[in-house]
Amino acid sequence: MRNAGAVKQPHALYYAATLVFLVLDYMFNVNLRAAFLEQHDVLRLLYYLFLFGCLWLVLRYPGKAMYVGTTESLVTVVALVASFAVRVLVPTDAMLESGEGVVTGPEIINFLISGLYGYFAYMTGIRRINEAKRREMH
Repeated sequence: MRNAGAVKQPHALYYAATLVFLVLDYMFNVNLRAAFLEQHDVLRLLYYLFLFGCLWLVLRYPGKAMYVGTTESLVTVVALVASFAVRVLVPTDAMLESGEGVVTGPEIINFLISGLYGYFAYMTGIRRINEAKRREMH
């Protein structure tokens, strides 16, 4: 196997765990990995496919894992903020009348945890990319 050692990389293990989250989400209705897309079935499936694409990239190109991880973190944070903002800033009449679709306490907690993790992962990736570029210049 060409990249057998790549599975030991944290990025690869993280993306491989997507399968567990996918099974929990679709078979047991426990959405942990893409909770911010709970109400958007197609976008949630596309997000899982994106994560499997990230897995393929880090297995295929282990040396580029920090770029993949940084990009994925940015996509996650942007999707998280956009999905949250739309529901908060553009409530529909049905949402206001029924109270459904309005952001709940658990969703706010998920937003904070996922957002902080995504931001931390993104900033860590940017720092590592900059360090690698500086090493290449010397």
